[in-house]
Order: sequence, then structure tokens, then C-alpha cells
Amino acid sequence: MNRHCEERSATWQSQPIIEPPFPKGGGAERRRVDISSEITKMDFFDYGLSGCANAAQNREEVLASLGLPKYLSANAMLSAMNCLFTKEEFEQYLSQL
Repeated sequence: MNRHCEERSATWQSQPIIEPPFPKGGGAERRRVDISSEITKMDFFDYGLSGCANAAQNREEVLASLGLPKYLSANAMLSAMNCLFTKEEFEQYLSQL
């Protein structure tokens, strides 16, 4: 191998092909979520959104009031609610319906 190829090879090996999305040591802020502030399946049961005869209808009403698709499953709705609300905010929202 000639000297020119050796220099080029050494340069290519020292550079990453794809840059990482965040610099080493952080760069992306992390947010701590208090587990007690998450809405749980038990909360859905307590609010009548699961485990009762009219739970599907209750979920549809909440989803419609938020402009979300009414066909979301209870688990999908739970994920969406945890993205939109804390537990306290969700309780307040339900009390206003």
C-alpha cells in the first residue's frame, strides 16, 4: 500500500460514519416523572372507564371531549392520558365533564 492510501485509511478510521444525535455526556434534557402522578389502570376502574357495564361509553365520551378517536382501546387511551395529563389534572378534567 502506498503512503497516500495509508494516510487516507487512517483518517477514515478515526472519523465516525454517522454522527450521534446527541453529544456524549448528555445534550438531551431528561424529565423526572413522579410515578404517583401517573394515571393507572386502577384509576380508570375508579373513574368508571374500565371494568363496568358502561365503561366503553364513558371512554368514548372522554375521548370525544378531547377530540381523540373514539375507537382507542383502554390501554391506548391510558397511554394518551398519561401524555396529556398528570393524575391530578385528569381528575380535574373528569370532574368538569
